[in-house]
Amino acid sequence: MFYERLLSEKIKNVWNQSKVLLLLGPRQVGKSTLLRHLFKDYQHIVLDPTYDQYNIKNDPDLFLKSFPAPLVLDEIQYYPELLSALKRKVDSQIRCNSTYSLVLRIFLCSRMCLKV
Repeated sequence: MFYERLLSEKIKNVWNQSKVLLLLGPRQVGKSTLLRHLFKDYQHIVLDPTYDQYNIKNDPDLFLKSFPAPLVLDEIQYYPELLSALKRKVDSQIRCNSTYSLVLRIFLCSRMCLKV
């Protein structure tokens, strides 16, 4: 069951002005549920800390090419390699700005603070 949260509108407003949104919070408060509810049409990927099924550690850029935006990445703190790749991807979208280029939008849903 989903309960509407006060943050829903704020998250939507921030998303409309941003290319990347990082949602941080304590464990088990509904961060992933909230994003699944707000962005039902987006692909959601939960990153497993024990098994790198997407080979992210070796090639984070290839991982991002394999999953087009918009994209929700859950548990990204287990793959800090993705942060640099995300920055490169967003920066390249900004540099290639034209009337037909796609805007990269990615949600990072984390259950703990990132220490980078």
